[in-house]
Amino acid sequence: MARVIARIRRPLALLLTALLATSLSSVAVSAAQAASGPTLSQLTISTGSFDAPFDPAGGSSTATVPYTVTSLSFTATASDPSYTITAWDGNSTVPATSGVPIPATLRLGTNILIATVTDPATSTSLQYTLIITRSAPPAPAYDPRLSSLGVSEGALSPAFDAATTSYSVAVPYTTTSVTLTATSTDTVTFTNPSRPMTAGTTSLQVGGNLVQVTVTAVDGTTALTYDVFIVRADPPTADVDLDALQVSAGTLVPAFDPAVTSYTVSVPYAVRSMQITASPSDAANAMVINNEPMADGVPSTVTVNYNGGSGYAIRVAAPNQVEKIYTVHITREAPSTDADLTSLSLSEGTLSPAFDNAETAYTAQVPYLTTSVTVTGVLADQTAILRINNVDTASGSASSAIPLVVGANAIVVAATAEDGVTVTTRTITVTREAPDLDLASLAVVGGTLAPAFDAATTSYAVSLPYTTSSLDVSAAAVESAWTVTIDGVVSASRTIPVAVGTQNITVRVTAVHGEFRDYTITVTRAAAVAPSLAFTLGFGAGDQATGAPFDVTGDHLLPGSTFTVTAHSSPIVLVTGLVGTTGTVSWHGALPALDAGAHRLVFEGTAEDGTAVSRTAWFTVLRSGKIGAVSLTGPVAYSEAALAATGSQGTADLTVGALLALMLGGALLARSAVRARRARA
Repeated sequence: MARVIARIRRPLALLLTALLATSLSSVAVSAAQAASGPTLSQLTISTGSFDAPFDPAGGSSTATVPYTVTSLSFTATASDPSYTITAWDGNSTVPATSGVPIPATLRLGTNILIATVTDPATSTSLQYTLIITRSAPPAPAYDPRLSSLGVSEGALSPAFDAATTSYSVAVPYTTTSVTLTATSTDTVTFTNPSRPMTAGTTSLQVGGNLVQVTVTAVDGTTALTYDVFIVRADPPTADVDLDALQVSAGTLVPAFDPAVTSYTVSVPYAVRSMQITASPSDAANAMVINNEPMADGVPSTVTVNYNGGSGYAIRVAAPNQVEKIYTVHITREAPSTDADLTSLSLSEGTLSPAFDNAETAYTAQVPYLTTSVTVTGVLADQTAILRINNVDTASGSASSAIPLVVGANAIVVAATAEDGVTVTTRTITVTREAPDLDLASLAVVGGTLAPAFDAATTSYAVSLPYTTSSLDVSAAAVESAWTVTIDGVVSASRTIPVAVGTQNITVRVTAVHGEFRDYTITVTRAAAVAPSLAFTLGFGAGDQATGAPFDVTGDHLLPGSTFTVTAHSSPIVLVTGLVGTTGTVSWHGALPALDAGAHRLVFEGTAEDGTAVSRTAWFTVLRSGKIGAVSLTGPVAYSEAALAATGSQGTADLTVGALLALMLGGALLARSAVRARRARA
């Protein structure tokens, strides 16, 4: 047997091993079929429970928690330790650990929480959603009931009970008011639908009076009203009639009768206030009108509304509290819609076209000196309002002065009917003429206007020589009342300094109200010109010197300055004269008797700019009295032996001197040589 067992042990072990492997393989296949990816084996919440059992296959789990639960935690447990878990806590994604609670804050209403399990090996995930609903808070309970209720007169019937909301109170006729008191932890208000109240005090009329006490809870909505019916007893008898009733506007309808207590009055729309006067039959009785004291026979001023009118109640009260009420209802008639004019005029100028109510546009022309106008309009209906340039103006009266500028001025005349809606508008365009700002004359002294003066021409030019340093300007306006200024100075004529170059002189004509026109004179003063001086000699070599003619000319000299012509060497002034206004000189002269020698003629004067200028002519006179050499460009030498008494030494004199000097020098040199030889010997 043992041998048999030993013989089959190995095959049996192999068979058992195969069976076990087959079983394990089947289990693995079943598990794989049950969950093909990562899953949670458990998902729980710390408060409450899910509405349905947890499903490892994923999906949503729902739960509801009370309002008082403001936070909870949820725990996710992975089915395999290798799986990772992340969670959404309602605000952000957070890492999670399998089996470790994840805290979450709950809002009112629906809260979404999520747990995601991931298989790192396959990067596959499965998401589980938790929908947690936090219940709304319970509505507060309010009990708007009174804890007490009382009256100052009479007694509540039935006695106060917080659950009873309707009471009655009986008071005598002499009780004219009752004060109610009530206490509650909530807000209490008192109202009387038909009588005025101050806090809990109400005035009473004969008969029934309803006072409502309303308790309002803190939510502003829950409320409970208690009704208190106060019955004031009938009055004793007394004469509380009116003896007279009058109105200051309109007519009472019907006519006054002490037995009639209700009246109506219709007044024009313009009536916004009026007076009501009443007198009681018994002077001991008191009167009030709309709860204001009213004196016997003294008018009381009342206002009148338009829409719906105004109602006034006159209460006559006897000393024993008997009273009677008369009512007057006043209505205002519909307002007028008439915004027409019957006339329209100006204080200056004439309307064009002539006034017609249907015409809305007018023109008028006024002179320049008219600086303002007034407008007068007459309304067809005096209830309308007239406005001229937006200023209320009485119908038939002149408006305030309306200033006018030169040119067009629009004046708006508007009429608004009594209804305040109907408006008619008319425009008057008043044209104020422009002033004549022409010059009647414009003249200059010292130059010439270019072009010649013409009032329509406003720009001129004047050219002046250097020697003219000022210009006299005169001007006159067409209108003698206008102001004329010359270079900013009010004057009819003015001397204006003129510098070398170009400058403008402005002549302005200004009207009495400031309008002006400028005339411009552009003055150009030339720069100083270098003078031109010249000698024209009427003699030449070999001519007789004495009386020989010559001419002197010069231009661009300073007018009024002195010029001279002098013969040299020993100066002989031949002429001294003044330069004329033209700045030119032309003089004819002749040579005086001169000794033999070199001479010159010198012409001296003053240039336009004040500098000294001169011109020279050179010549020689021979001992024979004849002219030797002549030059206009430079000195000439005298070539005869003798020296002239009035001239510089001539060439001949210099030659003889030089010869004598040479001879003297030679003698001195010879003497020196003799001395030298003697010294050597």
